[in-house]
Amino acid sequence: MSIFSRIFNRAPKRAPIEPNYPLLWSTCTIDANKVDTVHNVVKKYFTPNKDKYLQVEKLTGVPAWVVFCIHWKEASCRFDGALHNGDRCIGNGKKTWNVPKGRGPFNTWVDTATDALLMKKNIFPFNWSHIPSALLFCEKYNGLGHRNKGELSPYIWAYTNNHDETGNYVRDGVYDSSAQIKSCGVASLIKAMIELKVVEVSAIGTDYIKMV
Repeated sequence: MSIFSRIFNRAPKRAPIEPNYPLLWSTCTIDANKVDTVHNVVKKYFTPNKDKYLQVEKLTGVPAWVVFCIHWKEASCRFDGALHNGDRCIGNGKKTWNVPKGRGPFNTWVDTATDALLMKKNIFPFNWSHIPSALLFCEKYNGLGHRNKGELSPYIWAYTNNHDETGNYVRDGVYDSSAQIKSCGVASLIKAMIELKVVEVSAIGTDYIKMV
């Protein structure tokens, strides 16, 4: 990196990328030093709260395992945090103040999760059970900004062999190439759910998933 780039905290420009999701998923593994961490997230947050995620699935059509992954990324699985962006606006008469701003107010977490997901109905995949398609939806849900940086999204790939856990948007529209990623991504969570047998791959093939 040049002195100019370091001074202004900018990495050299890279060409935009178009991730090959089927290939990335087929070669994806959880980082060896993060396996226990990711497994513990699934055990602590998905398994005990599966019924809530299934509630949202019934209302939106979005699979419970996808709802869980987004809930982790947006609100660290806190049920007082909006699925839109983690804002604490549930049951207190407040509306969301971060992007998307002005949603709500919401009485329950299920209300906010339903609203957040149905806002994105126009980008729902044709087949939710196809893991690469579900991963692409999750990237679009968060935003495609990393592509313009020539990088894969940590929202999806953090804590796997497809990411080095550096470079992130530290707030809306503000990118920091040196920012450290300290949260597992969606792909690692799905891998952990398969390994823990709380979901399983379909007989169709390893690119497809179903609830146990």
